[in-house]
Amino acid sequence: MINQTSHPIGRSGRTVAAIVPAIAFALAGACLHSPPSHAAGMSTHAFMADYGRKALPEGPLKALLTVHRPTLIAGALNPDGGYGSGAAFPSDREMAERSHWGDFTDSFIKYLRTKTTCPAEARAYVSNYVVTNTTGVFNPVGLSEKCGRLIAYLFGNAAHGLTDESWDVLFEPNVRERNEDPNPFAFINNQKVFGPFTPGPQLKTAIGEEGYGQLSNLFGATPLNALEYAGDIIGITDHFIWADTPIIETPPTADLVEVHKINRPKQGVTAEAIERAHLVARSAVLAERSGAAVEAVRIKNQLPWLANNYFTGPGGVVDSGTMVSAMYQQWWEELIEDANNPVTTPFIAGVHPRNGARNVSRLKTSAGLNIAAFTGRNVKPSSVSPQTFVLLDEDGNRVPGETKVGIYNPDFTHLMRFFPKDDLKPNHTYTVIVSAAVQDTRDRKLGKAHTWRFMTGK
Repeated sequence: MINQTSHPIGRSGRTVAAIVPAIAFALAGACLHSPPSHAAGMSTHAFMADYGRKALPEGPLKALLTVHRPTLIAGALNPDGGYGSGAAFPSDREMAERSHWGDFTDSFIKYLRTKTTCPAEARAYVSNYVVTNTTGVFNPVGLSEKCGRLIAYLFGNAAHGLTDESWDVLFEPNVRERNEDPNPFAFINNQKVFGPFTPGPQLKTAIGEEGYGQLSNLFGATPLNALEYAGDIIGITDHFIWADTPIIETPPTADLVEVHKINRPKQGVTAEAIERAHLVARSAVLAERSGAAVEAVRIKNQLPWLANNYFTGPGGVVDSGTMVSAMYQQWWEELIEDANNPVTTPFIAGVHPRNGARNVSRLKTSAGLNIAAFTGRNVKPSSVSPQTFVLLDEDGNRVPGETKVGIYNPDFTHLMRFFPKDDLKPNHTYTVIVSAAVQDTRDRKLGKAHTWRFMTGK
């Protein structure tokens, strides 16, 4: 295990001398550990997964995830680790990609239910929790250390997949719409920091147009150019992730190999590949913490909307973490299902725009008008259509539009979206209905229709 030592964070002056070395250090670490831009954001994923734990109602599930919080965090980091090790071991990249989505969660639960005693242990733990184990947060009676870790890791990994969808669909489009550029090289042209006489023109004169472009492209090709990385820095510095991260603990690697065999038997994931990914995840998170204090100066100046909305904005930590909490409860039912613990109907974990939202953009191309609903379990794509995901105007008329499922993989997703054909009316209240006919991938329908409303602006 690598002990994630916390580093005190102080205030830094806005000087190039202070900022450039930090950027250089972070660039070196990022290139070493996680080359692809989408491999960043692991700290944010961990933050969201942990927020989902905190948002759970008091009871056995919350207690279990609290006892095994270090493994919950490890699971939330896991899917991106293979992207970094994939620089040297290309097959690790596919392992990382497949770990993200709902079919991997299904396979993980299938493994636990068919190859281990974990579901039976979990049911015994639930029974003991109320009767004899009110301090279950300290001692989960009936649940072995191995099963506790496997379940926590499963939930953290599942949280990563959901929050990739919520962050990428709801949060990042708002940042891009405001033309906030995460490229570290753009900092030298930031007039908010340097005033009208920025260092950019002088540097361009010194190294030439071609050299200037090459240097900009170099920085832009690294994880430092990722919005996820920028979010990590804000989380570490402004929300004290750096001070609240436990030692990471993983479940037995042999079990994880078996989960991959169920999910993609031809992929041939090995114990060595899994352990490489874990090492990269730990190292990348440590590298981010090392330079975060100074990097935060750059991020806050280049991406002010991101910095100010990271926690409470659409798709941010609170929004995504709340959805994760609902997802945890639904996967928990899948795990402990038996005659005495039947699985309830699926339900909606989160929506956008939020119910009762006002002054929502009416423009169909705006990031502010992003009509979406997230299910706690994987949604069945064929059950989502303009007949089951409906937008109504104030007079009860259907608004023409199309539906889409997912953002990356439509077959194993939590996400449903509605795209209106035309701009909406100004100062108008709209109602969104997700029909009870929408199903999860096991053909279970929503218990009831989910309805919410929002009002457009001028």
